[in-house]
Amino acid sequence: MISDAFYSEFVRGFQTEAERLGYHGILSMSDRATGNIDILQRGPAQKMSGFVVANDGDVTPEMVTQLESLSIPIVLAENHIDEQRLPCVLGDNFMAGYRVTRHLLNLGYRKIALLREARRSIEAW
Repeated sequence: MISDAFYSEFVRGFQTEAERLGYHGILSMSDRATGNIDILQRGPAQKMSGFVVANDGDVTPEMVTQLESLSIPIVLAENHIDEQRLPCVLGDNFMAGYRVTRHLLNLGYRKIALLREARRSIEAW
């Protein structure tokens, strides 16, 4: 189960678009503690048309290197690896934060809080 709202919507959008294009999407979750990607051990990777790696911090550069060794196209989502030239799709969190804050300021709000990461700490501006 995916409890993160961003990744839940990401997976839903990925699945919808894959089906629209006639592909079948398979979700495989990885655990950094194992140090490898479980789909490589199960064998069906050779039948894959490509991988979309949506990284929430559990996929290491070494794991991506394992995927590259299969010679299957890879696209990184919400991640990039400096040493590897792979296509990636990144959100612009800075601009999103700016636009949200600007909108609230335009509505007249002056005390705006920010909830960050899993720590759920609050910072007042």
